[in-house]
Amino acid sequence: MIGERMTGIMDYIDIARQIIEERLYGIRPGDLAAVSAKISNNYHSSNKTSQRLISDELQALVYAAVRMPATYAAVRSALEKSLMYNDINIDTVIDVGAGTGAASLAAADMFALGHLSLIEREDCMRKCGMEIFAAMQSEITVKAQWYDEDILNDNANRHADLVMSSYMINEIKLQDREIVFDRLWNMADKMLLIVEPGTKEGFEVISHAREYFLAGGMHIAAPCTHENKCGLDKDDWCHFSVRVARSRIHKLIKEADVPYEDEKFSYIAIVKDDVTSDGMCILRHPDIRKGNIGLRVCDSQGIRNTIITKKDGELFKKARKSSAGDII
Repeated sequence: MIGERMTGIMDYIDIARQIIEERLYGIRPGDLAAVSAKISNNYHSSNKTSQRLISDELQALVYAAVRMPATYAAVRSALEKSLMYNDINIDTVIDVGAGTGAASLAAADMFALGHLSLIEREDCMRKCGMEIFAAMQSEITVKAQWYDEDILNDNANRHADLVMSSYMINEIKLQDREIVFDRLWNMADKMLLIVEPGTKEGFEVISHAREYFLAGGMHIAAPCTHENKCGLDKDDWCHFSVRVARSRIHKLIKEADVPYEDEKFSYIAIVKDDVTSDGMCILRHPDIRKGNIGLRVCDSQGIRNTIITKKDGELFKKARKSSAGDII
């Protein structure tokens, strides 16, 4: 269940964007683009399982400018879909591998939170996030607690209604991932949300988590509407997309003209109680025609193409308003 926040106020991510832009003001766009290119090169050239990819304050701020809005959007979309048919009250959140806090801002915008904890091992990322949160001057961001911990090496006894891990597990060695799954789940009182890049490698994390948690007796809140074996071919992967507006500073850093980007992501939400429904998850953008809608869906029958017509009544109305990733 989504807690009510005051209407007519800016989303936290928009406030964070303003703060980041203020801190980057006066630095030449070419210098910012060079820092961004270095971060990207570090990411693509490393094994992503041990190397520190962000090494100073400026890199952390540039990373935040480029990645916070997209991470926020992906996590918020995943949360909205996960809670679409699941009435779960969220009061406390732990964000593991929090970076500069984008996922936490998504949760704070959706829920009337009583407590927020962020765990991040990288000093410069954690410090950057703490400064952004403090500057936002919101009760939940100012009181948020940040922890200098590594999920693999520090097994703190913390608990929250919702535990989130976004864009983090793909950077952990394959042989260590089930340790991480266990530690994340042990902290979650109601729901665990894992979000990864919408790539084949990102979906491998999600698929691994799905098999592991189902084998352990847990249940899937989303995106799957069944708990059968995944019907995807081995060379395919389940991912969704959310459109994100680019800020002025983002366009300068990325040297981009297009005013938006499409963030592709894969995710899974795990809960303790069985919430399997008779619904279906839409895998591709609906093909809306006159009088009928073509859908590529996943449900208990497997992955299939289906046609929804006006004769389907309420289902047709839902399908007309749906998009890829929706559960109807």
